[in-house]
Amino acid sequence: MRVLHDVAGVPLSDDRTAPKVDITLPLSELARHIGGLLHDKPLFLMNKRLVLVDEETGEYEGMDAVTFRSWLEEYAVVGKPNDGDFKAVSMSRDTAQGILANRVFHKQLRKLNGVNKVRLPVWTNDERNKVELLPPGYHERSGIFTVDLLPYDTGMKPEDACAFLLQFFEESAWAEEGELKKKRSFCAHLACMLTSYCLEMIPHGMQHMGFFYSGNQQGIGKSTLAEGALTPVFGEVKASGYKRNDEALEKVLDTAAHEGGRYLFLDNVEGKLHAQALARFITAPVYDYRVLGATKSGSAENRRIVVITGNGARANRDLESRLLCVDLYLSSDAIGRKYKRPITLEKMKTPASRKLFLAALWALVSWWSEYCECARMATTQTRCPEWEAFIGGILQCSHFGNPFAKPLMGMDDQGDAWRSFFVKLAAVVESGQTKTFEVGACIAVATENDLLDDMLPEAKDANRAFGHYVKRKHLRGWQFMDEQHRRCEFKKAADSNRGSRYAVTVFPVEA
Repeated sequence: MRVLHDVAGVPLSDDRTAPKVDITLPLSELARHIGGLLHDKPLFLMNKRLVLVDEETGEYEGMDAVTFRSWLEEYAVVGKPNDGDFKAVSMSRDTAQGILANRVFHKQLRKLNGVNKVRLPVWTNDERNKVELLPPGYHERSGIFTVDLLPYDTGMKPEDACAFLLQFFEESAWAEEGELKKKRSFCAHLACMLTSYCLEMIPHGMQHMGFFYSGNQQGIGKSTLAEGALTPVFGEVKASGYKRNDEALEKVLDTAAHEGGRYLFLDNVEGKLHAQALARFITAPVYDYRVLGATKSGSAENRRIVVITGNGARANRDLESRLLCVDLYLSSDAIGRKYKRPITLEKMKTPASRKLFLAALWALVSWWSEYCECARMATTQTRCPEWEAFIGGILQCSHFGNPFAKPLMGMDDQGDAWRSFFVKLAAVVESGQTKTFEVGACIAVATENDLLDDMLPEAKDANRAFGHYVKRKHLRGWQFMDEQHRRCEFKKAADSNRGSRYAVTVFPVEA
């Protein structure tokens, strides 16, 4: 805290002359004067909320009247005229509250859209054809304040970035078969990382999807990968619990929006996602919210990323259309699996790992900007075409696959019906046993449980459609948990002729 003096005009401790603030002025005039003095100071207006940014750590908090009285004295001598002189006195709490609530004061302050603790990319111009990294400090065009706490290499070559990402994630349990670089779920994971990294490049009004990480069994790594997609940019990531009660969930969303949160991470969701508020929170250009503990409301631009994890969670059609699925699948037991290079959150959170990820992401973005002329994907498949073309273009430029293709097992009614069907088959199998089912028996089970129409909509020949769907979705070898929490597997029977018989194995329950 700088030492103040009774007489204005005496230099502060850093050899600057302190400006005077006459607290006897009318409130609006006083608010205008103080706002002008603080225009270039770390007090900002975020979502109609006054926040004070720590210029060294990047942490920020709301400004209240008690704090404001003493904080203002770091930059000015507060006082009033006294017999031709100027006497320094502390501002009253009522006066401080009046200033903080004054719209004239708010207009003098800079708008804050977010605070970053690493340098992130932003468009250089309105045409959005050149990209640069945000400089440390406040950036007027974007309204972003950056504290460069983790400087990283900005000269990594794109081929080295691709090699690093492929090697790091090569042992993860991506559901699809084939070359890693073209696997849909791996590319969807990269899309999540790129969206987190490129949040400042998403202009006002551009809708962007959230991400849902799903696995066919516990311990497959969905939470590690999901949190790891956010860690390079945000460091320590905090998960929010998913509230099944709509009102309770809205409170979680309202708090995140009001506080200017850049991400929402919902871990280990079970059952069906259906909340309208969550759907709106993911894609609405502006999210209107209620301030908790107060009667006032607010609104916040959609400058955030939503990431959700779950095993076999479901969503209604509207919410599913707003989530890009990352499917993880193992036919063997995930617990006890041996890795050459295990992926752990502890490893991904280290400064060295975060620097490598940030360098790789910048290499992909800068290569796309510089040499691909910000090319976009020609065709789009989601409800967020501009964002899809933007993120897809970055991946396409580095020859990655299409993350927006249809996932193996969707979150819609069809995927839900197949998951329910597997559970119904397993219900008649003893632990540690395998039971074989003819296709006709499978269809009978589906029909008895009113699942067939959702499993195979508009199928003219259920027998043929059943085998075709199983083959196309790579469900032979699909592992799942039944209602008794037993680990089960659905696969083609060893003696099957062209997929006419399927076997369900229920593994022994571990003691």
